[in-house]
Amino acid sequence: MPIVLLILIVVFLGIIGMTVLVYRFLKSRKINKAYRFIAFIPVFILVYYIYTAFYPLDEFYEENFTEVTKLPFPKTGKIIDKTASYPDQFGDYASCSIIELNEQEFQNLLNTLPAKGFTESIEMIGSSELYYIEKRIGERHYMQKVERFQNDKYLFIGFLDDKKTIICYRASS
Repeated sequence: MPIVLLILIVVFLGIIGMTVLVYRFLKSRKINKAYRFIAFIPVFILVYYIYTAFYPLDEFYEENFTEVTKLPFPKTGKIIDKTASYPDQFGDYASCSIIELNEQEFQNLLNTLPAKGFTESIEMIGSSELYYIEKRIGERHYMQKVERFQNDKYLFIGFLDDKKTIICYRASS
């Protein structure tokens, strides 16, 4: 068993154990039940961090959009669907999202990306995250696909034929 996993298990059990001890201490002092709730705050925080590690928030995908395009996330942008792999021991991961824009921002992005080093994508480098998202786009198809490489990262934007939806994909290896 890797040492990191062992340390995480010990920390998790330590937090649970401390929570139980604090709760029992507060209960023995006849502290109001509402105040005993304080003992569970570390557990809630731990659960939140574990959850967001496996299911990142929209801000994670907005930052990935910025990394991929070198542009800020559009004001009217709305993340419709998303998925990401958990980083491996080297920090490599894949993330993919469906983003809906207004038609003007869609067209601006389409026109701007070639100046940012994107070229037409002939053959995409796929992953289970990309395939999952492609299954979620329904009857829409790619109108144009552009890509660029940055160090060990594959960065891809797919423009769909509804002229308002893009697929933003990032994979590192």
